Amino acid sequence: MKKCKVMHLNKPLIKTLFIFLFAFCGWGITPTLQAQQENINDLLENFIYYTELGEYEEALPFAQKVYIQATATQRHHQMYYVMVSILAKAYKNVDQLDSAKKYMHKSQRLAKKQFGEYSTQNGETLNLVGSIHQDLLQLDSAEMAYTHAISVLKLAPNSADELISAYNNLADLNQDRGQLNDAMTNYDKALEFCQLQFGKTHNYYPVILSNLATLYGDIGQTQRALVLLDEAINIYQNKGDTNTFSFAQKLSNRSIYNFKLAFYSATQTDVSRALRLLKIPTPSQQLLKATLLNTKSQVLETQGNLTEAATVLQQSMNLVAQIKGTTHPDYLEKANNMGLLLLEMGQTEQAEKLLQQSRNISEERYGADSQLYALFTRSLASVLAASNQPEKAAALKIVANKNLQKDLQEILQFGTEAEKKKFIYDTYHILEVNQSFALQYPEFSAELILSNANLLLSLNGTVLASASHVLQDVRAMQSTEAKNLLETYERIYVEWNQAKESDLNWKKQDSLRVALTKAERTIARMYAQNDGDKFLFATADQIRKKLAKDETAIIYSDFRFHNGQKWTDSTIYAAYVFSAKQKTPTFLYVCSEADLRHVQRQTKPDHLYAYRGAGAVETIENSALNQFYALLISPIEESLANTKKLHFVPSGLLHQIPFAALYQQQNEELCHQYQLYQYISLRSLVQNQSAKNIDYVLLVGGVEFGLYSPQSTTNNAVFGWDYLPGTKKEIDEIANSLQGKNLTVNVVEGYSATEEKLNPFMENCDVFHIATHGFFFPEKRLKPNATKGYSIFQTAEDPLLRNGILLSKANQQWHKTADAIDQTDGILTAAEISMKDLRNTQLVTLSACQTGLGDIDQSEGVYGLQRAFKMAGANYIMASLWQVPDQETAEFMQLFYQHLFQQKNIRQAFIATQRSMQKTYPEEPLKWAAFILTQ
Repeated sequence: MKKCKVMHLNKPLIKTLFIFLFAFCGWGITPTLQAQQENINDLLENFIYYTELGEYEEALPFAQKVYIQATATQRHHQMYYVMVSILAKAYKNVDQLDSAKKYMHKSQRLAKKQFGEYSTQNGETLNLVGSIHQDLLQLDSAEMAYTHAISVLKLAPNSADELISAYNNLADLNQDRGQLNDAMTNYDKALEFCQLQFGKTHNYYPVILSNLATLYGDIGQTQRALVLLDEAINIYQNKGDTNTFSFAQKLSNRSIYNFKLAFYSATQTDVSRALRLLKIPTPSQQLLKATLLNTKSQVLETQGNLTEAATVLQQSMNLVAQIKGTTHPDYLEKANNMGLLLLEMGQTEQAEKLLQQSRNISEERYGADSQLYALFTRSLASVLAASNQPEKAAALKIVANKNLQKDLQEILQFGTEAEKKKFIYDTYHILEVNQSFALQYPEFSAELILSNANLLLSLNGTVLASASHVLQDVRAMQSTEAKNLLETYERIYVEWNQAKESDLNWKKQDSLRVALTKAERTIARMYAQNDGDKFLFATADQIRKKLAKDETAIIYSDFRFHNGQKWTDSTIYAAYVFSAKQKTPTFLYVCSEADLRHVQRQTKPDHLYAYRGAGAVETIENSALNQFYALLISPIEESLANTKKLHFVPSGLLHQIPFAALYQQQNEELCHQYQLYQYISLRSLVQNQSAKNIDYVLLVGGVEFGLYSPQSTTNNAVFGWDYLPGTKKEIDEIANSLQGKNLTVNVVEGYSATEEKLNPFMENCDVFHIATHGFFFPEKRLKPNATKGYSIFQTAEDPLLRNGILLSKANQQWHKTADAIDQTDGILTAAEISMKDLRNTQLVTLSACQTGLGDIDQSEGVYGLQRAFKMAGANYIMASLWQVPDQETAEFMQLFYQHLFQQKNIRQAFIATQRSMQKTYPEEPLKWAAFILTQ
């Protein structure tokens, strides 16, 4: 759905022309000249009349005649530049943009010559020059013109209107170019200056609010966009200014965001109200009507009124065709919507014809690399699949996948994290359709399966890997500029998260978001300028070549199932199975999410222990582990013949399942059948990472958390953390076992285990082992008056603030409601960890409860401590899925380090430890299977 953009804010044309008419009447004194002036005035009045009606073709000849007469008689008068500007605007209105640019540049030169560099007239014409360059898609030239206009208008007298307009136009350009932080900054400047000079009742203020709302809509903050639009509409209503075209525009914008939030009744109300205001058939009003009809059609489609929806959508298309033609992007986007609507109505032949024709137009006019061409390629593939042409559909889906991977490479190198997430979310939505197709038509999908696998490999953990790659590269520069930039980024990140959790002031949050995004972009530019390598994706072919004959790799994928015409209510799990002998991976259905949840409800291992140090109160039913095996392993068992080493990437709910403990009725647990290698992404498998010597081990345990006072409450909030005596014993025994190994071993315990003391040690160690309390809280949406008794770490919006580990003096700070991140509070959140430099760290061992948990993202995996340590640069992370009692945790860890310094291999040491613990506790998998090792 295309968002409704507001037109450029320039001084109103009618006002400019009447100023010109008034000045023009006093130009000459002879009767002949007087007659010429009266003739020009008549021509101008006709130009104004037709322009107000939107009949720009009729208006253009009058502007041309006025220009000719004024050039012949008054070309040296001060106001002559206005006449040239009027002709430029007339050409702009009829899309003759090259002519418009020619005369607008001439007008700007005249204004500068007549009134000086720092004059309002020069600034105004520069602003108009920028708008024409923007329409011509000459975006660099447009930016230069707007920036120059702002520098001029800042120093020009009586230029407030023009300066506000220039800031708004520059923000609009920034938004079109994807420079969202710059756009937000310039919209804010326009709003602040407008309020300072004129107050919120000025006509410009609600228009800029509406523009800012479209920006928030672009970044997915639909609720925030609605807040701004409500404010803009209230301003109009308070002024009684509710019968204007501008008011109708704001209603149209609000209807779009109400529709996105599924507020269909409010959407219909705004659409109907706006349509009643559009009484004059000018192009602008007709185009807005087309947008409103498009929104109305979408509501009707959602309600199941497909025939009426198609009728309304056709009306919208006809209006756009009359004004912009059938090759304009606005028309083509609506044609795509119509094609998909016809598909939903079962009219596949008509849908195919429309989409094929539109695809050909988009290729001819905009190129095969354009977003429009890619859009029609995907839509046409859906129609071909539904019309029993799966082979043709598969071929088009492969083309679309390649285009997506190319676009992904660019955004990963230069985009912000928010932009990367949005692109990957949209891409995963497309991949869901393609994977559903591959399951339905396996006989036509061999090449598509390979293409889907490559796209999935490109998406899995990509935001994490890209951010880590860029940050580590910039850290490695070791320049003062890089150091200062990273410190600035960390400081702003801290302040922004504090504001999100403790400050209801939107303006402060927005300002910090802008600053954070700017810092992200600066880091990306520094990375690129330092000849940073392009982000490297893993491919199916690379994985195949990396695998030995006795190795198999699996990527699990969870996705909503699309039946070829519409989305179903089912989420399913499938698996890509890679082997050395197959060029194309095998793609197999595994199970449904409903199946998994049914088994999960039988046991909740994360509820078995209140916290580390408690005794076991129940044991998991072995039948659940057997059922998980039947769901997740049995469907792919044939592909695992002769496999000894199994590499795998979980997905969705599978991140919470202990694969090592799964077993078939007569067989051993999975950890005995295979050497299990778990990854965040198979990218780690194909990257050559040379093993480094382990020389420095940092051990943290026996932490004194300080005093706390339990409070009465009706909820289940945690109010304090008890000392864990087993953790001190654990690190002491590990330290003793490492004596004589030619290692530097640093033990930090008790009240010394503070954030301040650990920070420098963490960034220099090879192994960081911490035995303490860990915490993870699922997302909890509470009303403002319902948060009493909860720590901010339980209710934070950011999942990296709801994960962490506890250090000295944490109890004194646990209940704070502000300063969610603090370098000295004893609560080391995942957000803080992600900012550290752990490039030298080979292994992080989180000997604490629930350190492997976190919010689950479809392509990014778990947003928790594992992600944070990987982002900081650590190679391997050992964490736990649930609380394990002290005794068994200490036993597991001692065994692990014995194996590690015997075998000198982190992965092999972990496998050996799992197998040993399983033999010790054959009927109690919860005492050993919680621990996972990821790379």
